[in-house]
Amino acid sequence: MSESGSWEPGFAAFVASLLPDRPRVVIGGGHVGLSAFQLWKERPDIAELVAFEPDGLNAGLLALNVWNWGKTPVPVMPMALGQRIGGATLACNPSNTGDNRLWEKIPASLEAGGGDPETWFRQNVVVVALDEIWRGSLELLLLDTQGWEPDVLAGARRLILEQRPAIVFEWCPHALAAHAVSTVTTFLRG
Repeated sequence: MSESGSWEPGFAAFVASLLPDRPRVVIGGGHVGLSAFQLWKERPDIAELVAFEPDGLNAGLLALNVWNWGKTPVPVMPMALGQRIGGATLACNPSNTGDNRLWEKIPASLEAGGGDPETWFRQNVVVVALDEIWRGSLELLLLDTQGWEPDVLAGARRLILEQRPAIVFEWCPHALAAHAVSTVTTFLRG
């Protein structure tokens, strides 16, 4: 960050290039808002950018960051995206606030610097399906949900088929494999 001013140099510009004028955007896994901020700075014409973040602390920091940016079209939703409306347990990595997972039991193969998964803090969170809450156009669905992407996409199936948004997500093969996803085509089956 100190060298380039960006966590992933060029990422926001690339994603912004996929969008039409005045796009509506959803970010799943908003963390503390870096991706939202960089995208908004790259495309100040964004009509609406809704950031979903289920972790209470991260959602609070995200809301404070958005407030600090001044007038932005960025509402913060302190909840997770998933297949259906309900609740879930979020497991929070004690050494990486961006590595929280909606799994009751974190597979040992995913410890990745977080120590013993059994020691991860757990919190109950609200889960919503985009198909149930989103109305109108959607031009971009940007996901960083630690292997939970299949659930988010399943909960947005109607919206994706009707609106045809660009979909950009973190590719984390070991997290997807631990969530029993072996190929990208798994996302599209239904």
